[in-house]
Amino acid sequence: MMTDPMKPLGLSLWQLTTRRPMAEAGGRLFVDVTQGLAAPASRAGLLKMLGRSHNDCG
Repeated sequence: MMTDPMKPLGLSLWQLTTRRPMAEAGGRLFVDVTQGLAAPASRAGLLKMLGRSHNDCG
């Protein structure tokens, strides 16, 4: 897992290559997923995707 802040070039690259807009704070990127969690139709898929990404980290 990445715990150190990213360099500005890395932040720019991630922001250019992702489908969702990302906010930056303190050298880290954040994605607002509240709309996806609030909608019952997309909640299950979003939670499944987040579970897969968490399992891939460790």
